Amino acid sequence: MMLKANPASPPVLTPPRITPPSQQNQASSEQKINMSMLRHLGFTDAHLQFQTVTEQQEPQEKHDILGDLRETWLNEKCSPELLYFQGDIVKRASELLKRLSPVGQDKIQANILELGYARNRWLLCSYFRIRLFKIQKHFRLLRTHPEYFGRLSEQERKFLDAFSQTSLSRMDAMMFDGVSDPGVVARLRMYQDKKDGELDHPPFNMDRYVFAQAVDEVEINDSIINMDEIICAKYSIISDLVIANKVRLI
Repeated sequence: MMLKANPASPPVLTPPRITPPSQQNQASSEQKINMSMLRHLGFTDAHLQFQTVTEQQEPQEKHDILGDLRETWLNEKCSPELLYFQGDIVKRASELLKRLSPVGQDKIQANILELGYARNRWLLCSYFRIRLFKIQKHFRLLRTHPEYFGRLSEQERKFLDAFSQTSLSRMDAMMFDGVSDPGVVARLRMYQDKKDGELDHPPFNMDRYVFAQAVDEVEINDSIINMDEIICAKYSIISDLVIANKVRLI
């Protein structure tokens, strides 16, 4: 089952607003007065120059990196399964956040940078937390499925190994407490490992309905979905398109 979202109403066109020369001169005079007041209050030319620069359009590269980070975070958050670790995006976003760090800036610059820095830093940390939650929830099965194990980063594989050893040792202590026969314990462990290996894939809820937006024109169940069109469908239907970056979850 797949539902298409209702198209948005057409935008209302309004003629461009032309500011009379008298108002332009008045705005210019007010700006000069405001600049004089700021200098009188102790603001230096460096502060005023920094304020002017921050009001200009930011570089396109910065928008692309942070946009990719938000899209990666949203895909992982809305996806019921564990997606591939986006190491390149994480690396570029981490390097950008280091340049945006308010450490070493003066007070005014630090206050301006701190808001954007904290927001994007939270986004990056949240991406890691979501993935670690999925790893902890399905750690027994991720160890036995090469496809999903290959989606982990090197650090996540180390975490999976350490978490598995700790969790299994605690589970063994609770399950086999009082069982003195080593043969019984060994047979029970072999049975559990066999049951884990018989599953085709971890029991993610692939039939959950999700909202998605087409990145490009795609075909889903013999239906053509245009670029930027929003649909609601079972995740199992569009899972391959999500991994191929042909649709994004929203």
